Amino acid sequence: MRSFYRSTHYFWVVFRVIMIVAYCISAMSVLNEHGRLHSYEMLVNIVIFFYAVGLIILSVQEIAKKPQNIILRRIVGVFSILLALTIAVVIVMFNGRHGGLLIFPVIILFFGLWDMAADL
Repeated sequence: MRSFYRSTHYFWVVFRVIMIVAYCISAMSVLNEHGRLHSYEMLVNIVIFFYAVGLIILSVQEIAKKPQNIILRRIVGVFSILLALTIAVVIVMFNGRHGGLLIFPVIILFFGLWDMAADL
């Protein structure tokens, strides 16, 4: 598994940037709701905001070739894994016939494992 992640390192770095862009687009659409969010929706968006900030910090450190904060990388990895499992459950529960959509949570799961396996 370690050789897989080493050989696809740049893919995961680019994927992290794509995740940041996706979360920024999502945040912009949430901001357009103008206070029509329920409290649980607001809580989810706050958690995703902090997750995106962690992704941004790790991306900047990666691009600048600076040493990364291992604790932050583990936290982002755990959130990625939880996010992947949550998305998979939602897809299966609400779109059971569209199993092809499960590729996205699988990629996020591997992304989380890549962050968790850093410097092991």
